[in-house]
Amino acid sequence: MTLKPLLLLLITAFILSACSGLKLQNYPSEACTKLPGDKTVAVIKDKCSFCHSGDFATKETICVRKSMIIDAVSAKRMPKIGKLSEEGLNTILKWEL
Repeated sequence: MTLKPLLLLLITAFILSACSGLKLQNYPSEACTKLPGDKTVAVIKDKCSFCHSGDFATKETICVRKSMIIDAVSAKRMPKIGKLSEEGLNTILKWEL
């Protein structure tokens, strides 16, 4: 019976530590050359907004982080919580419409 509160505390600590990084606004932006399509935006908002809730609010804010996003998902550093499906990964890597 006393293990449940401890387990809940450990899970909460894991989730908070996984999302405790710096916000992306602290990193330099890149020039936006091609806005992401609705499909790409949907995957990013679905898989990334738990930890990056304010970082990907618009297509423009996603676009200025394109290289960072593609690098992180292709190297499997992101998402830290959950996993991208093969389709989701390909959608981001191809920056699909």
